[in-house]
Amino acid sequence: MELGEPLLHLLDQIHCGGFLLDQSGKVTCFNGCAGRFLEKEVKAGVQSSSRSWNENVWASKILLHLLGKTFLQSSNEVPVTIKNSQERPLIAYFFKIPKSKQHGIPKVLVLIDLNEYPHPKAEVLKQMFGLTGAEATLAIRIALGDSIQDVAAARQITLGTARVQLKSVLYKTRSRRQAELVALLTRLALIP
Repeated sequence: MELGEPLLHLLDQIHCGGFLLDQSGKVTCFNGCAGRFLEKEVKAGVQSSSRSWNENVWASKILLHLLGKTFLQSSNEVPVTIKNSQERPLIAYFFKIPKSKQHGIPKVLVLIDLNEYPHPKAEVLKQMFGLTGAEATLAIRIALGDSIQDVAAARQITLGTARVQLKSVLYKTRSRRQAELVALLTRLALIP
């Protein structure tokens, strides 16, 4: 089995865009997360070419515009940032796959969108830690950066109720602080 498709699927599962590139830096395949990023760039006016005729050519043109020919043809594994005036930057970096007859992939470009917040599914939290539906929802909202006050207002519960639920979540997940809970939930976001 070729390594490319499973690798792109794995990158998608961990909320990273992935592109398989040939030696010249042209896209040969990309995953769903990468496609969503490219669509967002098109909407922001970065590239206006049509996607309908060939997706890989379309993706190659947008990456060429964003990263430049020199970067795409390099083997540099140092991360670079793609600046965006309205949002956090996007991180782009390569990792090479050792040449082998089995793999046939010269390099993989990984994109990390710092504006996306991966979070676990409520069902995972319920099953792993015995959280109630309300506790799982609160935990996910905290992982997405909401304050306890924001969560209480959005769920139309009192601040006291939200604090009791948060205390229960911290106890059930064996977390001592909200920051520790967020770190744990980010790791659990890897579970599909």
